[in-house]
Amino acid sequence: MKLHIVLFCLLALLSLSIGCATPRGGQTVSERELKIHIDLAESYIRSGEPRRAVKELLPLADQGQKDWRYHYALGHAYLLLDELAASEKEFQACVKIEPGSGDGWNSLGFVLMSRNKIAQAQEAFAKALAMIDYLTPELPAYNMARSYLEQGDETMTIEYARISIDKNWRYAPAYVLLARTLVSIDRVDEAQEWLEKGVESNLESPALQLALAENLVRKGNNAEARTWFTRIANDFPETQEAKMAGDYLDLLP
Repeated sequence: MKLHIVLFCLLALLSLSIGCATPRGGQTVSERELKIHIDLAESYIRSGEPRRAVKELLPLADQGQKDWRYHYALGHAYLLLDELAASEKEFQACVKIEPGSGDGWNSLGFVLMSRNKIAQAQEAFAKALAMIDYLTPELPAYNMARSYLEQGDETMTIEYARISIDKNWRYAPAYVLLARTLVSIDRVDEAQEWLEKGVESNLESPALQLALAENLVRKGNNAEARTWFTRIANDFPETQEAKMAGDYLDLLP
């Protein structure tokens, strides 16, 4: 299971809290009971058990067909199972029922991008970004940046990565994406400036600190890089970034 998909699903499920209704297996299911089933499925998704989520949701298919949150949860379960066509179908149903769901549009865009339907994905991200009441606009902005990177368009990647940062100045992935894109077009000093801003804004991101340390190596500042690699290894010992930092420390003079 790809880590970026797992992280996406966890982020996407953080703020949902509403639900819908009716019968299950010949019995009448109240709105509250249906909400409980969807809540349980979402808890399975958050704990990395998408098959249990699907098992919880599929018996509710007839009743849940008019509930956008039902489709939203099932879409994420299928996404974690790498069933991308099924996931896309559920997210399409979600935004058809609730076109005002920024999370729904962002999730649909993510799946479309995963299926290499880049133009359609960008349309979905744009719809999410256009919603003034959407609480996490940094997510579709970041995903839009990634979609342009897939197309090899560094200019638009940089633009949307900066938009993501403007929407949430502590959103570490946007800083990392922006810096790596700048490095790819030989704007190393500018990348360094953004990484320093990012670390100042979010001291809890080992990925951001690792990107900063790597860029210091790139600039030939091995002493300062060593300080950052050591900090990562000490402060985030169980992470992949700590392992990579240890490898760098073994190699640096």
